[in-house]
Amino acid sequence: MLRFTDLLTSHPGNIDDVDVDALAAHFDETQIVELVLTIATANWTNRVNDGLRTPLPG
Repeated sequence: MLRFTDLLTSHPGNIDDVDVDALAAHFDETQIVELVLTIATANWTNRVNDGLRTPLPG
């Protein structure tokens, strides 16, 4: 799952059937969709906050 997360974050065009099959060995289709949406949402949130220079707490 960490490899897939890294690929989706840094190199989404490099995800292939081998990567998806590795996830499918442990997760069903609904769980894979949830995983992709969670990763994408985290990436989107980080990019928006970076672009707006949102101050970090602390």
